[in-house]
This record gives sequence, C-alpha cells and structure tokens, in this order.
Amino acid sequence: MLEKLGKKRFALPLVFVVVVGCVFSLMMYPMARMEVKGLPFGIASLDEGAVTPVGEVNAGQTILENITASAQEAGEDSESPILWTTYETQDQLDDAFENGEIYGALVVPADFTAKQMALAAGASADTPILTAYLDMAQSPMVANLMQSTLPAMMSESGVDVEVIVLNQSESAANNPLTAIMSANFIIMPTVIASLAAGLICAAAFSTKGGASRKERYAGIGKQIVFAAVIGLFVACVGIFIAGPVLGIEASASSLFGFFAIASFCMVCLTMGLANIARPLGALGLICVLAGTCCGILPPEMLPDFWQNWVYPWAPQHFFGDGVRSIIYLGEGAINDSVAPLAITACVGMACALISPLVPQVHKEEA
Repeated sequence: MLEKLGKKRFALPLVFVVVVGCVFSLMMYPMARMEVKGLPFGIASLDEGAVTPVGEVNAGQTILENITASAQEAGEDSESPILWTTYETQDQLDDAFENGEIYGALVVPADFTAKQMALAAGASADTPILTAYLDMAQSPMVANLMQSTLPAMMSESGVDVEVIVLNQSESAANNPLTAIMSANFIIMPTVIASLAAGLICAAAFSTKGGASRKERYAGIGKQIVFAAVIGLFVACVGIFIAGPVLGIEASASSLFGFFAIASFCMVCLTMGLANIARPLGALGLICVLAGTCCGILPPEMLPDFWQNWVYPWAPQHFFGDGVRSIIYLGEGAINDSVAPLAITACVGMACALISPLVPQVHKEEA
C-alpha cells in the first residue's frame, strides 16, 4: 500500500511527527495558559459581636465587608481570582458545599469579636482565628493551591487562618502532588487507549465493499460487543495505574466499574464516527483529546475558548468528576457522571447506525 505513494512515502514519518506534536500541543495548551479567575468561594460571618461602652462592635462583619469590597475593587481592572458569595448561616454554607457550588469557604467564628477584644485588653492570649474550608472532592488542584494562598492573603490583614480540608483521602494527605495530578495520570492513558481502540475496532470489523446493509449492521453489532470487551481491559489498566502505581486508596470495584463504563462510551464515540468515514473518526479523536486538561483543571482556570466551548462537553470533564466522586466521596461506579458519558455513547451508536446508509465509496474503490 505504501509503495503506491512512491517517494511521497518518505515524508510520512515527518507528517506523523508534526501531527503528534500539534495534537499534544493542543492537549497541553490549557495547562500552560491556565489562569486563576473567578473561583467561587463562600464567606460567612457567624460573629455574634460584642457590646462596648461606645456601642455594639462586630469585627467579623467588618472583615467580611472588607474582603468582598477588596475583591470587587480588584475585579474592576481584571477578574479577581476569587469570586466571593456571602452566606448568612452555616446551614446555607453546608448546602452550597453539598451542591458543589463552591470550592471552599472562609468562616468568621461566633466568638471572633469577643476574643479580639480580650486579646486587646490583655485578658487572654488566644488569637482570634478564621476558619477556611477547602473541598478536595470539588477540585484537588484548587484545594492544594488555596491551602497556602488563603492564609498568606489574610495574614496581610493581620488575621490568622486555620485551614480544614474536606473530603480528604489518606493518599492525598500523604502526597499532595499525587492528589493534584492523579486524575490526569488516570484519564490521559485510559482516554487515549479508548479512543484509539474505537478507530481500530471500526477498521477490524468493517465489511468489504458491496456488503449488504444487513451484513454491515451485523458488523456494527460485533463492534459494540468488542467495545464492551475493550472497556473491561481499559478498566484493568486504570485500576493498575490507580492502585499499584499511584497508591490511591478507593474502592477497586467502583473504580473498575466506572472505568469500564467510561471507556465503553468513548470507544463507541470514535467507532461510530469512523464507521461513517475514517477521517471523521480521526477528527473526533483529535477534538476529544483537546479536552484532556478538562479532567484536572476547573473551568475557572481554563482559557476562555476551552472554558466556554470545550469544557461543557469534553468526556474528560465527566471522567474526572466521576473519579473524584469515587476517591473522595466514596460513591459507587454509577454516579452523576455516568449520564453525560452515556450521551457520548449514544452519539457514537447513532453514528454507527447511520453508517450503513452511507455508500461505501472508498471500500468499493479499494
């Protein structure tokens, strides 16, 4: 086959290198250009204040107003790194964490003013401390970044901060870098393997030119069965990377089930596109690979194009959400991320079912 290209075949290695370089540049660009902007954080003052001879004082409320006002002023020239939302009660804050609305929160305790006044009067040596909550399940990267950033930011105002990490896993506590990168270490190889397997699957079970529509649908049925088998193999690879390689402590059965489902969905996508036309399958693979960083970076850190046009549909986004929900929240293989991944599989299967209606022009010419 290559001999038919003549001398042009010697350019194929160069073309391959250029294509691979462009694809990996596309994959890594969002991480190289990431910028923290508009991270949703909560802030609440539970300070009960204190009554003094000159009237009622509430230092906590003053701190809250100063922080939110400073963020608004910083946002006039450029978008502030943190977007503060004020909550009135602890219950409202807990609901926001439960619904995944915020990455963390800053809370002024009920006795903040009382402790501040006692310290000023020399009646106590206890320094009033604010509490910062960071949710590891929402984003390990944000949680680790803000663990040092928030205390440093508040120390400039002369206020100490105690950081409490929510949904912390033991492996993440022992190795913060693993917590940040583990999702990407799992997502990248499993996604690439699944997408490539979809193209191979479409080629391996393709029917010859002139095949009847019934034969072509029979070939698609074999492809779907093989896609399920691929999903199981990819799940084994994912478990090996998560366990022995990264040392992640989580339910192996839940991770295996989720990896198998996610891999099957992505195999179906490229397989279906490739059934219509091989170049279409390759284009689908490249488009999906462009969303690789969406599995580890929160949308607020992505460049505008990726944030608005890639993140909402990228399978890696839902893959990352599902992996975090299992590792940090202890959820099972069937979690909220399965439904959007299933839509990916439905798109691929729809393309596969349409493909027999497309004339086999290239196959007949071959």
